[in-house]
Formats: sequence, C-alpha cells, structure tokens
Amino acid sequence: MEHLVDPAPYDLNHQILSAAGAQTPRIDAMSQAFTIGSTYLISSNVVNSLRLTANRIAAGKFEPLDLPKAGLGLAELGVHAFSYEPYFLPVNVTGGFAVTTSAGPARVAVFGLNDDISVIRGNHEMVFGANTEAWWVNSYTNQYYSRFTFNGSNTGLGLADFLTGHANTFLAGGSAGQNKRQEYLAVYANDTWKFKPRLTLNYGLRWQPYFPMVHLDGSAIHFDENALKNGIKSTRFDNSPPGVFFDGDPGFPGAAGTYTQWTNFAPRLGLAWDVTGDGRTSLRASGGMFYDFPNTHYMVSLTSSAPWNPRYTLTGDVNFENPWSNTPPGDPFPLPQGRDVARNVPWPNFAVVTAMNYDLRNMEVAQWNVSLQRLDPPTIESIGFPGIGTVHSRRRAICDVFDNFQQRCAPAAQSDIRGGREALWRCSSNRGRRQRQL
Repeated sequence: MEHLVDPAPYDLNHQILSAAGAQTPRIDAMSQAFTIGSTYLISSNVVNSLRLTANRIAAGKFEPLDLPKAGLGLAELGVHAFSYEPYFLPVNVTGGFAVTTSAGPARVAVFGLNDDISVIRGNHEMVFGANTEAWWVNSYTNQYYSRFTFNGSNTGLGLADFLTGHANTFLAGGSAGQNKRQEYLAVYANDTWKFKPRLTLNYGLRWQPYFPMVHLDGSAIHFDENALKNGIKSTRFDNSPPGVFFDGDPGFPGAAGTYTQWTNFAPRLGLAWDVTGDGRTSLRASGGMFYDFPNTHYMVSLTSSAPWNPRYTLTGDVNFENPWSNTPPGDPFPLPQGRDVARNVPWPNFAVVTAMNYDLRNMEVAQWNVSLQRLDPPTIESIGFPGIGTVHSRRRAICDVFDNFQQRCAPAAQSDIRGGREALWRCSSNRGRRQRQL
C-alpha cells in the first residue's frame, strides 16, 4: 500500500492567489495491491499455477483544505448564482490572473484471476490457461462548475472588466461524473514442439472476446444518420434531436451501447531453426494476431455533454453580481445530472455529444518478424524484418452529417479506419454537408 499526500500551497501560506486550482491543487492518492498465488505439482510433468490479484486506487486533485475560510465563494463575493462548489470561484482575467478548477476525485478497482496448466509430453510442452478481469472506474470533475472570464471586451482591459463587474463569459454546469465497468476474458492454448533436433515450432490460439465498457452512469448514446434524416427521435427524452438514441430505446444494446464481439480468435505461430547444426546460425520467424481495447478513460466525454450534464454558457456583457439577470427565468441550477436527468431535460443549443456505433470493433493488430543471426566470435551478425498491421484503430475526425434538414447539424466523428464510427455532432444554424466515410 502506498499513500501520497501533497498539500496545496494555500494551506501553507494562505495567500489567495496561490489557490489557483489546477496549477496548485491538493493531491491525495492511495494505492493498494494484493496478490496471492499457488503453484501445484499435479504430477511429474503437469503443473498448475493460479494467481489472484486485486488493486485499488483512490486519488484526486482537490481544493485546499482551508479554502472555506478564504471568503472566495460566490455568496461571499456577492454573486447571486448557485455553485456546486460554494467556497471557490474560478475566474480567468486576461492580462491579470487566473484561478482555475482543480480536477476532482477518481476511484479505480481491479480484480483478476489467472490459471495455467503446463503439460510436458515427449517433445511437446503444452500450456492451457484462462485469464479474466473486471474493473470499475468512478471519476468526477469540477471543470464545468461556475466560471467567469474577463477578457477586456467591455472596457478594453481584463482587470478593468473584473473590477467593474463586466464578464465576457459565464459557464455553469455540473460534475460530469463517470461511472464505468468492464470485463475481460481470454482462454488460450499453446504448444512448443521440438519437431527436429535443429527445428522447434511454437503455435497457439487465443480466444479473447471483447466485452464493451458498461456505462453505469447511463451515458451510452448512438447516432443514426438515416433516423436523423427521417426525423425519428428517441422515446426516452422529449427534447433530444432526431437521430440520437439512448439506453432504453428499442434495439439499443443495453448500458454498453455496443455489441459484444464473440469471434475474436488470435492464432500465433513461430519457429526457430539451427541452419548449420553447429549452433552458430539461426533463423527465427514468428507471427500472430492480437486484440486490444480502449483504456478506461477513452469514453470519459460521454457524461460531460448533453443531455447528462446540463451546461449553460452566457456570453457578451455578463453581470458579475447577477449573471442570470438577463436570462429568464433566472438561475436554473441545481439540476439533476447523469442517470438522474429527467426525460424533459432541455437540450442546449450547439450541444456536442459523443455517440457510438452499435457494432464498434475493438482494435486488431497483426505482428510478424523474420530474423537471421550468425555468431562469429567476437561478433554477432543479424538481419531482420519486423512488421505490424492494425485495423479498427480509433481516432477523431470532423464529419458533417446531412444536406437538407430544418435543424442543421454539423457532426464530428470518432471513427475506426475501416468506417465503423462513433459520432460527435453539433446542432448549428450552418448548412451541413454529406457525411464523409473514414
């Protein structure tokens, strides 16, 4: 077990400008690891190895402990607006100073089991095994809490705007909590065969189905271009635009938002050949298929956007004392967030969401290598040819969705390189274009 505590500078010097959030946070992190193993000799040529693991991480970047005594909260400064963080007010003053948010807590728990059986039969050494894991991730951020920007657009100077109470931008939102779960399973068999005194073969097969991440926060979203064009809407939310669907809609694949991939088989083959028989020249060749999956935080943006995290941005000449004074019916916060949002939750203008393809594949990698080595003391000569190929590698790209629709939308998409895409899309007043296939 390890525990790291790094106090915030403000807790040490109590200078207000040192409470700058992301630059000078309070860090509190603890990690715990547990492993137990058993190696059992079943017979003279059969050995079983069992391993159990558990890991937990509780960490985060936090505001200073003494911040509630600093008098920097919205109410204490005379600002009439709700904040989920009542003792802290992030502001950014162009040409002056910046007090930013710190981030937030994260909790990770991972449990794993691995069992291998090794069998020696004649000139074969065989291994059969299985590996399974499950992990949970909960993380939260305060980057969307009430935040003001003073850029000098009203008086010509950022500090003057700040002192006279004329903000250029006011952002208000929630915590964008992420609650995820995922499982992993692999079953494999491998054989090392001493085929000839000078030739050894190694071959195996691994079955590794892909279980997509389960969004316990309810944030799985799917985008359907044809449904968008035909005006088909979700049955879960009243104000969501056409073409966007959620867990609970007909045909939606549950909280994961994508289908499990059961047919992930990964063969491997290799050989080692003593070319001359004197142990000085060897030829080695190998190749295999491998599967990978996105890291746990890859889908972190799902709950930070509509409809899960109601967020408002006011621009222009925003009154610092009462930012909602020109926005009827006034301050809408606090609002339900995440899985608790109501079916009539407002859909903000220019909202950006991240959506997933139902049949989104996980990454496949093919690797191969051929090498020739010659030992001629005191030198070793070697020549080799490695190679790698990858499909379904995910990346971000900008795509526009459609030509003619009364509510124009310009999407950005996350795509794999063979066209299975996740889509980010934005409603706007601009004319859209046909979607590009990546």
